[in-house]
Amino acid sequence: MKNKKRVVIIGIIVIVAVLIAYFYIDYRYDMTLSEYFLYSQSISEQERALLTEQPIQFGVYDYPPLSYTNQYNNLNVGLIVDYLAQIGIEFGHDIVLRVGDKSILQANLEAATIDAMVIEKDLLRGTKIPYSDSVLTIKGSVLVPESANFRKLGDLEGQSLVAIRRHHVIDRIDQARFAALSISIVEVDNMYQCFALLKNGSVVGYIGDDMEASHFLNVTNKGSFYRFLDDTYYEKEIVFAVNPQKPYLVDILNKAILSLKKKNLIVQTQYKWLGDFEAEGIDPRQMELIYKMALGIVVIIGFFSFWNYLITKKVNEKTRELLESREELRLIIDTMHSGIIVMDNNGLILDCKLKNI
Repeated sequence: MKNKKRVVIIGIIVIVAVLIAYFYIDYRYDMTLSEYFLYSQSISEQERALLTEQPIQFGVYDYPPLSYTNQYNNLNVGLIVDYLAQIGIEFGHDIVLRVGDKSILQANLEAATIDAMVIEKDLLRGTKIPYSDSVLTIKGSVLVPESANFRKLGDLEGQSLVAIRRHHVIDRIDQARFAALSISIVEVDNMYQCFALLKNGSVVGYIGDDMEASHFLNVTNKGSFYRFLDDTYYEKEIVFAVNPQKPYLVDILNKAILSLKKKNLIVQTQYKWLGDFEAEGIDPRQMELIYKMALGIVVIIGFFSFWNYLITKKVNEKTRELLESREELRLIIDTMHSGIIVMDNNGLILDCKLKNI
């Protein structure tokens, strides 16, 4: 019965450890346990040989802060551009950027004239283009001045918000919800115009991609004057789509992405471009600390449970040996022809046997 209890306890500990690992990997890396173990492997010699054939032609389009052309030096910069540079280092292989219009790049990808491109996952629906796991997720959020008394969308009833036209915010949000609150949305061309309207009081907030707003506030040092509301109104998953004739690139890119996440390079790159100012959420570094603490507790419980099992087993063995010794002693005493008396130091009789006649 006791052995069964021990097996149950050990089984529970193992299940708890697996569940903790599952939820941690799902949140931290946005993948299943099987995908995690698959992509944790190093790039194989075969994959490395495929990479050495020629530089990877990678398409990017104007989408700040993910990728854009610096107006001062005409260089391609941005979050994704930095990711690709780090992935090139992981590969030990060159990645050549091909800058162009999003739709043209996608057509080039389908025609196999480029190897991969950065794109929103939703734009790949209905196509046969393979793609990587999510690189990052852009959230549609509302930004308001820190001094404003707005805490939730309902507080904005009858107010106006500003959005960047190319974000297609109106097409992405729940229009009925905003209409019910009489919230109007004014569209402009860039982030500077958004904040100009915020500054002169024409609108009470910004609605759109959280990363672009965070980047603007980071470079203008205005982060302390604004905050995001808690709700999210849409999401865009950014992935790496690959040439349909080179599906092996998916596994290679996923291995590189996971490696960057493990080294915390993605978080560090986001900090470089977005600073500390971004929409509300759990910091992956905090999540990793919680995971390590939880796993540590499970390991400690498991260690002491196993240690207790070993001690209990040893005590039971000694007890059984003692009982066997007593039985042997009793057998010896009972079979003796002479009488025997066993007393303690105080003369108290503990056992006795009369002489056999």
